[in-house]
Amino acid sequence: MMNLLRNNIDDLSLYRVEIRVRTPLILSGEPLGRIWATNINFIPGSTFRGALLSYMYNHSHLSNRVVSEAFSPTVYFQPLLPVYMDKECRHADPLIYKCKICGETVFYRPPLDDYISFPSECNNGHYGTLKSVGGALIVDKDVVNVIRYVYIESVGINKVTETSEKGMLYSYSAIAPNTRFKGLVLDRGGLIQEYIDNYGYPSTIYLGRGISRGFGWCELNINQIDVGDYINNRGSQIHSYLEKSNYLVLRGKSPLVFMDSKGFTPKPKLVVKGLEEHIPFKYVDKNYLLVRGLYHLRGFGANNLPKAHISAVKPGSIFFYKIKSHDKLDDLVDHLVELELLGLPPYNHIGLNYLEVLVWC
Repeated sequence: MMNLLRNNIDDLSLYRVEIRVRTPLILSGEPLGRIWATNINFIPGSTFRGALLSYMYNHSHLSNRVVSEAFSPTVYFQPLLPVYMDKECRHADPLIYKCKICGETVFYRPPLDDYISFPSECNNGHYGTLKSVGGALIVDKDVVNVIRYVYIESVGINKVTETSEKGMLYSYSAIAPNTRFKGLVLDRGGLIQEYIDNYGYPSTIYLGRGISRGFGWCELNINQIDVGDYINNRGSQIHSYLEKSNYLVLRGKSPLVFMDSKGFTPKPKLVVKGLEEHIPFKYVDKNYLLVRGLYHLRGFGANNLPKAHISAVKPGSIFFYKIKSHDKLDDLVDHLVELELLGLPPYNHIGLNYLEVLVWC
């Protein structure tokens, strides 16, 4: 167990959150004309964070503590990923392909001793027909279509005449009811536990757009996990894999924000700012990466003011590192478990910059 978490284990609370959508959930970016399209297949940590903290602010005496979260965050929200057959999905990396002819899924895992090559045909011999499905949802080694969408027409009403307003016809695509999502929330300040002790577990939450019109109603289930057991179990899994491998592969579990001396940048770097603090490069050689593309973060904050637009690397992007030595593998594993749980500051509290170790086989 790593020093940061080991020294503060009594102050940590880890929760597994499950959400079941009950009314259509609209998670949209900017409109395309009159159409608002839900264009992501996960619930961003920032969306769930805002909804949960708003609920706690409005339904408890903890409003001052909730407000302080904006300035001194102590609760870290990972993205909520879809659930398929009771298993949490992940985003496919760029080296997962599907044949356009036979539909076979190819999990391409080339040797990492040299530059990465790319496949030219599927196992059935169809040449030049492979298309990357990076970003699709996967469970184990299957690409799954777990999210269904519904389409909604909405008409603006004139408050004076109580009839439809000319030019105010809107269309939405929304995530269908009964879709489930899961994710982790780490509380280092006891805010969530204090709420639970006083008011019990919240059972409903509202997410996304159109809440006043009945959209975004979700059932909420929060279960506390023993932090020590989770860290030890995950550490054992990572250790058993890395002791047989000369390479470390990290996959983005959330959007990844890169920074340089001028601030945010859409240009991916092999070493994300702060990563060197979590992965001791004296044990690991920097190698190369594969990026899925860019994810644009937008939204509105207090008083309905727009937030700054930020470009981030999409989930499913992968980073490769060559391990120099296995002599201090325990230390490396400790840093990796800490990285998975806490993410990379400074925006890990809103669900950005979470990576996880990917078994390369």
